[in-house]
Amino acid sequence: MHDIENVYNRKPKLNCIVFTIHAKIRAQERLQLNEKQLTRLAKKAIRRGRTWRDFNAHTKVFERQWLQDRERLGCAIVYKNACLIFAANKCITVYILPQWFDHLSARKKGTYLDAI
Repeated sequence: MHDIENVYNRKPKLNCIVFTIHAKIRAQERLQLNEKQLTRLAKKAIRRGRTWRDFNAHTKVFERQWLQDRERLGCAIVYKNACLIFAANKCITVYILPQWFDHLSARKKGTYLDAI
C-alpha cells in the first residue's frame, strides 16, 4: 500500500495533468493566463521547475521554508515567477512568488529565455 504523503508530494506525470476550477481561476487572477497558457506553464514547470529539495539548505533558507510550507497541500513546484501546487496529477492552485523570493535561483540553467 502506498504512503499517502508519497503519492501527493511527488511530481505529477506530464501526459495527464488536470486543473481544478480553483487553479484556473487563480491563474487568471494572479498571472493573467488562460487555460492553454496554464497547461503550457504546468508542463514546463514539471520538466524544469524546482521543488524545495532543489534549494540549498544553508544559503536559500527562506525560499526552502516557503516551499516546504506550501508542500502540506501537495507537491509545490516553482517555475519562473509562479508556484504551482499539485496533488497527484491534479493542479490545485497557483501562486505568484513573493518579491523576496530569489527568482534567478528558481530557474534552472537554460530556462531564463523560455516563453510561457
